[in-house]
Amino acid sequence: PPAPQPISPSTNEQPASPPTATEPSATEKDMEDPASSTDALSTFLILFFSTIYSLSFFFAIRLPLKLLWWTTISIVMYTAFMMGWLYLADDNGAMALGAGVDYQFYPAKMRGFD
Repeated sequence: PPAPQPISPSTNEQPASPPTATEPSATEKDMEDPASSTDALSTFLILFFSTIYSLSFFFAIRLPLKLLWWTTISIVMYTAFMMGWLYLADDNGAMALGAGVDYQFYPAKMRGFD
């Protein structure tokens, strides 16, 4: 079988001309000015109103919820501590029978009042 012959380029075609100075290159076409005045204005307005919204949301919603949450946690912890204290300090009525360390159970003579 005969081998395929390579096709030679046509002699009628002209090589592409290099870009002229009046025609901008592809990189210059794609690049636009990123810091135009409208972008700065829109960025400022978005930043300004988002800051106002964030501050009002924090003071109107988040801060009261945080206060309520930490108050609830504090009350629960205090209640648990006091219930544990009362449970561990139970002396089965010995204090009421006069076995307390407090001086109010001793007579006035023992307290130094004659």
